[in-house]
Amino acid sequence: MGLTGHSYRLVKGTLNDHSPEPTISVLGSSPGITTSISVVGGTTTASDALPSPTWEEYYIGPVHGETPTVYTNAHQEGIEGSSVYPQEKQISVYSGECVRFQFSKLCEHWTSERHGLGKPPLLLLSIGGRDGRKKEMVPMETDGYWWWLDVNAIDLGAPGEGLSIFMVTNFDGKDGRGLSKEEFLAKRGRVGMAFAGIIKWDLI
Repeated sequence: MGLTGHSYRLVKGTLNDHSPEPTISVLGSSPGITTSISVVGGTTTASDALPSPTWEEYYIGPVHGETPTVYTNAHQEGIEGSSVYPQEKQISVYSGECVRFQFSKLCEHWTSERHGLGKPPLLLLSIGGRDGRKKEMVPMETDGYWWWLDVNAIDLGAPGEGLSIFMVTNFDGKDGRGLSKEEFLAKRGRVGMAFAGIIKWDLI
């Protein structure tokens, strides 16, 4: 049909004597992208009814709803907003799933010391515990490029609460930058500390 290099599945066709340019609607190889083919004088032409997906949509898939709140602090710390997962702002605590939280740096060459504000801060996920009865700050795992943490949905907190990732700004009266996971776990609850939010979701 003049569409070399693409595979198409026929969805609907309309051909009648009163239509000077009969059209056939088909579904292209990209999910959700409908292409309209006009049949004119025995030839066919194609034009996309919707634009091609962006790289972010292709990489992480389409987002069906509001996205998480990503604060300015996150961008200052070199976090790529489009890499944030879960992709949707609302997270169900009764899904029965294990939820992965993850995000990456802007690029592998970005460093906090060279491009940011100094030593990298320790990042924590603040969870409420089952029914919101056991609040806890849990350090994110990291390999220097990705940050991630897996938590059972039921342990995230109660519906209606917020769920945030924080950076430690002050720890035991000192600048929080460069704080290690081990030092945080050894002293939490026994020294003063301060935080700044960088990403936020809502629990439902």
